[in-house]
Amino acid sequence: MLLRRIQPAGRGSNATDFDMFVDKFSGGGVSDDVHEMSKIVDDREVKCGDDTTAIEYRVRWKGYDSDDDTWEPASNLKKYGAEEALERYQKANGKTVDNICTDSTTPTFRAVVELIDRHKLEGNIMEWCKAYDEEFNSVHNKRLTEIGIDSAEYRLVLKQEKVIRLRMNPEPKKDGRKKMRLLVRGDTEPRAWNDGACLDSPTVMASTVKMMIALQDTTDEEEYLSIGDISTTFLTSPEYDASAPKRYVGYRSHRGAPLRIFQLRGSLYGQKDAPQRFYDSLKGFLLSLGFKVSKNDVCLYSKGNLKVATHVDDVLCRGTKSDSEWFWAKMEAKYCLKDWQYVLVGQPGVYCGLNITVEQDGEDKTHCIDQNADVATFLADNMDKGMRLLKSPMGNKSALTADDTVASAAQQTWFRSKLMSISWFACQTRFDLSYTVSRLAQKCTHPQLVHALN
Repeated sequence: MLLRRIQPAGRGSNATDFDMFVDKFSGGGVSDDVHEMSKIVDDREVKCGDDTTAIEYRVRWKGYDSDDDTWEPASNLKKYGAEEALERYQKANGKTVDNICTDSTTPTFRAVVELIDRHKLEGNIMEWCKAYDEEFNSVHNKRLTEIGIDSAEYRLVLKQEKVIRLRMNPEPKKDGRKKMRLLVRGDTEPRAWNDGACLDSPTVMASTVKMMIALQDTTDEEEYLSIGDISTTFLTSPEYDASAPKRYVGYRSHRGAPLRIFQLRGSLYGQKDAPQRFYDSLKGFLLSLGFKVSKNDVCLYSKGNLKVATHVDDVLCRGTKSDSEWFWAKMEAKYCLKDWQYVLVGQPGVYCGLNITVEQDGEDKTHCIDQNADVATFLADNMDKGMRLLKSPMGNKSALTADDTVASAAQQTWFRSKLMSISWFACQTRFDLSYTVSRLAQKCTHPQLVHALN
């Protein structure tokens, strides 16, 4: 397909300016400025007036790179021969020009536009709208009872009760999926919500995970590791008792939207009691299946030769295939699992940040753990910010005391953040870093410039 293209205007190009440029030229007089469009790569909402919006599409041109992309309205694409490409893009992304224009007036659309602007999100609007609706509807159906905005109860709650705000947080995934999370502002919860309740939810110990990976088979039948993930974790715990104090939350979807008030029937993400309530629920379910809790680690359960470890919603299982499939079938019947998989030769799995692989040498199989991908990502994200590579273990510790100049506030914050990331690696798989991390941790209160640079 051909489109008239005057000059690459970059990401800030204006669709109206494009039309004005085109109007200056005749169809036969600018043959050198007619280029072929490669594809449509994105879309965005733009303001057309005080209360109106429109959608523009980001166009990639053949023979040009992403720096020369231009933003075009649907009218330009249709006018200059790219209508089929526009239809393919709309179909692939589940949208049409008409329903975009209609949806632009809905609370969801307006809320998502504000979230995209606030969090600088990538991806098309309709994908984020779908994620927004899925999250809000799921939470609303399972946890919220709305109080009518015109009711006497609404006015009474506003006057007499502590109403905690809900917040929608976008969570873009590494694989491109769009996820929203409706959160309670747990830092503003009144004391009465959790008075006397246990809020210290346990998680599986790192040594337990390594033990399960390293165990020798205890039966003649081969044992397998498998990993699963529970969906909508905190929404699966029981609702509050009728005798519990009433909890109220409020949500304003976008600027100018009315404040909606709900009675909270059960815990949500962000609440202080949510992890413990889910732990109690999961523990009770596993006990009902005949599992016993370990005395050394309250997140390790066993039933005969079948062993299960839990880290909130992440579950690690070790057992024979028949036992493992029985366990995961029970879990699927009770909870909605995102997925579960065996860890096999050529099929690694990730649990609690550990990449678990199986290597085979003849009839012998060896389980291995590493954090190589996370280490590589950490280095890639920070090597261009002043970090430099050193051998490990350190060849000369004098570098830690070579300069007593105190680091700036920004450098101190950066140092503490990166040290915590490296500490995680040192505790799990990179024991060669332990000494260096321990020495640096002694300087966390008042880091010196040499620590921030090294």
